[in-house]
Amino acid sequence: MHLVGCLTYHTVVKPYVFLTYPNVHNDPNLTITIMHRVLQSWNGPLPPVLYVQLDNTSRENKNSSVFGYLSMLVQNGIFKKIKVNFLLVGHTHDHIDQMFSTFSKKLSRYDAFTLPVLSKLISEAYTPKPEIMHLLEVYDFKRYALGIDNDTNRVFAQLHNISFNHVFLVKWVEIENVTLLYAKQYSSSTQWEPHCECRFLVQIPVSTIMHGAEQMPYEDRKMLVVDRDDQDQLRQIWMKSLEVKKKYIEHAKKYAGDQDVSWWDVFFHDQHKIINSFLEGHWPLTIPFTWTFGKTYPTLCSDPLLDELGRLIHPQQRDIYVGPRMSRETEARWHGNLQEISVGSLIVTLVDDDELGHPFWIAKVIELIKDESQTLLLSLKVHWYHTTSLNAFTGKYLLEMMSVAAPSNAKRKRKTVRRVSTLHLEEVDVILYDFTLTKSGHLRKSTIAMIQEKLKVTSDIQTRSRTHNVADVGLHLDEEDALINSSEEDDSSNMETNNASASESND
Repeated sequence: MHLVGCLTYHTVVKPYVFLTYPNVHNDPNLTITIMHRVLQSWNGPLPPVLYVQLDNTSRENKNSSVFGYLSMLVQNGIFKKIKVNFLLVGHTHDHIDQMFSTFSKKLSRYDAFTLPVLSKLISEAYTPKPEIMHLLEVYDFKRYALGIDNDTNRVFAQLHNISFNHVFLVKWVEIENVTLLYAKQYSSSTQWEPHCECRFLVQIPVSTIMHGAEQMPYEDRKMLVVDRDDQDQLRQIWMKSLEVKKKYIEHAKKYAGDQDVSWWDVFFHDQHKIINSFLEGHWPLTIPFTWTFGKTYPTLCSDPLLDELGRLIHPQQRDIYVGPRMSRETEARWHGNLQEISVGSLIVTLVDDDELGHPFWIAKVIELIKDESQTLLLSLKVHWYHTTSLNAFTGKYLLEMMSVAAPSNAKRKRKTVRRVSTLHLEEVDVILYDFTLTKSGHLRKSTIAMIQEKLKVTSDIQTRSRTHNVADVGLHLDEEDALINSSEEDDSSNMETNNASASESND
């Protein structure tokens, strides 16, 4: 007797155990039949993405037939995409192994003389109680899909180098209406290969008829020297082999009840049917193969109530970080959640072509521009700050003003107004927001550290401060913990004094 286990994770864990006689080959047909039966017995709508984890064996799981079946599930609209993971050698002890260990412990204490007794012991050994399925037939998917009957109409392209990779992705591309296959060596690998299209599924089979897979009767060593085309001799040897096994069962009947004896009689009768089916080459199916399941994944809609429910069930991803604990608002700012920006917030934007070589600019938000539903932030109307310092981290920031022509009836010919711009969030990189300047208009030390972390660079000021005292290089920390360049601060003060004097003399 051969056991195959399966665990499904969807709201709750549901275990399955499939039992097969040795007549059934352990090949891709068995794996595909088990996955198909699990999907047919799925309770509720199927999810849009299916995650599959399989043993890393090419005989049963890691082969073109299994990838072809998964590709057809995607192409037929059962799933949007399927991710398959094969465990590394030496790291295959997972949840399902723990389930099988409970079976082994149970069977070490109790004897199972028949299949019904074995099924009962297995169902009692594990919690939650597994669903037991006895497979008397499997689908011949290889004959259905691999073009064995007509090699000119192959459904799959030849697939190579799958043994090297451990993670695979089967994805439907809506624009081209094709199903593509991607792979990467490990789950930690960042890049899916190949970059170009790998169209493994060439076509959907025209035939909708699925045959049963061939089953092999119990064999004897004498079968190795028998001509397979001599059906009479094959039948004779198989029948004789069955009679020998029946004698073993007869000797054990005195230890079993009448119910166990009747089960074995039915078992040997089924073996006679398997021998006849093998010789005739006809394997009928009692459960037909179809691509229809109970429910597929639901179609998404734009119902506001459903959208709000989705945000409650699937909240926004929160990344891990190191350092002091941050509040939800601070964490959102750090990870760039721009939807939390408010009027009056200061923002830092990236810049490439600043005249002074500054890597960033600072501005104050004076208006938020959202979409029609007033939920999605599209643009920001900002008032810019400027500094005359050559170092953007230590300069003194002032609101930038510009002179424009005054109305004709005004006393003065020109007036000073704020320099305002509209930033479209799709075109600008906001790396930090909702911070404050010191009273003197400088960046705080903590703000500088966050900007440097975002920029992934180390400023000249910070590098020098590691080996020198800040006073030795003309720097000092003011009472608000801002890093100040003394010489530039004096120049800025003199400039402000001169501007103020000029303004008074003009008046």
